[in-house]
Amino acid sequence: MKFKVDFEVVKARHSVRSYTDDPVTDEQAENLRQLLDEANQEGGVHMQLVLDDPKAFGKSITAHYGSFRNVMNYIALVAPKGKSEELGYYGEMAVLRAQELGLHTCWVALTYSKRNTRCDVAPDEKIYGVISLGRGVDPGHDHKTRSVEEIGGVSSESPEWYKQAIEWVRLAPSALNQQLTRFRLQPDGTVTVKSRRGFCWRMDMGIAKLHFDLGKAAEPKDNG
Repeated sequence: MKFKVDFEVVKARHSVRSYTDDPVTDEQAENLRQLLDEANQEGGVHMQLVLDDPKAFGKSITAHYGSFRNVMNYIALVAPKGKSEELGYYGEMAVLRAQELGLHTCWVALTYSKRNTRCDVAPDEKIYGVISLGRGVDPGHDHKTRSVEEIGGVSSESPEWYKQAIEWVRLAPSALNQQLTRFRLQPDGTVTVKSRRGFCWRMDMGIAKLHFDLGKAAEPKDNG
């Protein structure tokens, strides 16, 4: 599956929890559905775009405590068991595509009502969470991130392609801003990826891996 995005889109994307009444347009929805169809086929997952449904957040007490407001649209993160990393990798594609389309998003693991989520779930599947979607009241804000040295062991001797890839990883979202995934460039040129265990760590590792792949493949000028 071919997927490319500018670094400016990655930098501009922040978690947004409050949304306006502006609807997702037909063009935006079709673009997202096309991406989800391709991602589902390649990743073996079952992500679904759900529009005009207030119940997943409107009926959830936890959504209130998560400060979510006016969530009418979302992407349901459905997949067979053991596919959380794939959901992170391909779900982040949808997040970045939404940002390109002028929409805002937030990864949501707990603060929604799973029972009231409108999606199809096969017997061998489960709902891992949702991605809220819409036009944000504001575009969100920067959060403190870990350094490229901590995330990827970057030093002055690191090759430029690796520095760039880790810079993209540094901006990857993660649950509770934990950023538990670690990349290391080995002497033979291979890259190892590990993560400490934590809340949603497998999904977060998938998100980080996508950012690494996008940053590695990007033209150097895309990194600013």
